[in-house]
Amino acid sequence: VVDEKGKELAEAVVQIGSEEKVSGADGSFLFILSRDGNYAINASKTGYFSSRKTVAVSLAKGGTLNSG
Repeated sequence: VVDEKGKELAEAVVQIGSEEKVSGADGSFLFILSRDGNYAINASKTGYFSSRKTVAVSLAKGGTLNSG
């Protein structure tokens, strides 16, 4: 998660469906997804505008996705 200037945002709440995570010091977060598909990712932090991004996920077992 980054701000409007591209700076990493720690402790942002990131949500996919009903599951929530908190971003790390470098803005990163991790979700374990059970299937391919389109996922809406919501990110928010007090004092910042919320953001929503939809990504198409198609990964081999153990793959990673950088939605940057």
